Amino acid sequence: MTVSTKKDEIAEGETTFAVAEPLPSGVIATVFKESKDQKCGIRFRQKSPDDPITILSLAEDGLFANTDLRIGMQVVSVNGTDVDGFTRRKAMNLLKHAEGELTVVAQFVAASVVATVFKESKDQKCGIHFRQKSPDDPITISSLAEDGLFANTDLRIGMQVVSINGTDVDGFTRRKAMKLLKHTEGELTVVAQSVAADFIATVFKESKDQKCGIGFRQNSPDDPITISSLAEDGLFANTDLRIGMQVVSLNGTDVAGFTKNKAIQFVRGAVGELTVVAQPVAGGAVAVVFKESKDQKCGISLKQDHPSDAVSIARISSDGLFADSGLEVGMQVMSINNVAVENLTNHQAVDVLKEAEGKLTVVGQPYVDTPALKSSSNAPPGVADGGIWGKNRYVGEQTQMLMCLACLCCGIPGLCVGFCPQDERDAYRLGSRIYDAGGMVLGDIPKVNFVPSRQINAPPEQAGMRR
Repeated sequence: MTVSTKKDEIAEGETTFAVAEPLPSGVIATVFKESKDQKCGIRFRQKSPDDPITILSLAEDGLFANTDLRIGMQVVSVNGTDVDGFTRRKAMNLLKHAEGELTVVAQFVAASVVATVFKESKDQKCGIHFRQKSPDDPITISSLAEDGLFANTDLRIGMQVVSINGTDVDGFTRRKAMKLLKHTEGELTVVAQSVAADFIATVFKESKDQKCGIGFRQNSPDDPITISSLAEDGLFANTDLRIGMQVVSLNGTDVAGFTKNKAIQFVRGAVGELTVVAQPVAGGAVAVVFKESKDQKCGISLKQDHPSDAVSIARISSDGLFADSGLEVGMQVMSINNVAVENLTNHQAVDVLKEAEGKLTVVGQPYVDTPALKSSSNAPPGVADGGIWGKNRYVGEQTQMLMCLACLCCGIPGLCVGFCPQDERDAYRLGSRIYDAGGMVLGDIPKVNFVPSRQINAPPEQAGMRR
């Protein structure tokens, strides 16, 4: 593709143009790992076994902190071993077992954008603004004016700025980067790239009346807007958007400062291409793994202290699917494969994990305790107040295991163990009927074992369930 770079070669009436092509940006990073037990401070990500392995995170105090590796880069090799065709776990094992010199070769996989415009004078406005959360964070594009120089380029809100007129802005403050723009006269080139944490979904909306099948949530006007629902038959059903993600922009318009209603009206009024850019909320994560079968263990435990509380992560196995996914113990689970977890019990959320097969996506965020939003009811969901909490002993995995051992030792008499259930769960009694903590009917007294053990206002605890 041939692109003009001179002002006199730009057609009359045109002020901007852009080139969208991958940049040759391979990086070789070599560090020294003192022992196999030393942490590298780097984590990988892989959406499915057929997808490339990319860099998910780089710890500030890790071995690769001061190298040229960047989040989002595709990993090419580890210590000379080509990782093409590797699973994420296999690639991580290469890092873990390395000792001495450790070399990682990586390259950018996201398409980079080179946007070149002509600025007639230093006083001319560019119509582009940057954002930076802290001096250590990258500089990203926060706004693009409709009548600005970069309006018709391929730059997009949320992209990370790589360079301005050939000057690498890595380590720059936002103010310093803006000064580069202001003091430029003549040709002005901005190189940017999609941030690895961004999820960009573009659909086509035939008319204003067409439903998009996407819902938003905002706890207060000062809070970010997040995705609350995605209809299975909606426009965004087959995109990478997930329930619980924070909305960054709509059709290039930054939604920072928007109310939920304003965002909804924006989507309703759109016609033609509709692009939504989203990302995990601050401190959150979107974990994408591949579950080979329904029987495969995920290595993640969930918990719910009370039926009205949010489901959160109780434990993540070091050798499980989510070991290096970005999810952390204590995070609130927002969605599992686009099933909103907000109104699910712990048992139901675990069932969603169990039934998943193939691509499995879990969205988590820092736990938010919102007592004002909780039901004042002490009863399980869908059950009337006025009952009492207690314990129910039943025949479960523990009892069945003991029965098997008893039968091996004593033969048929070992089945008698089944008359002394060893498994225990929280239960709620209303009249003669017994419910579990999720509101499911267990049966009536005296057929169902029930021992009162708590006062009415003392909520039950549901132990974390491992899957």
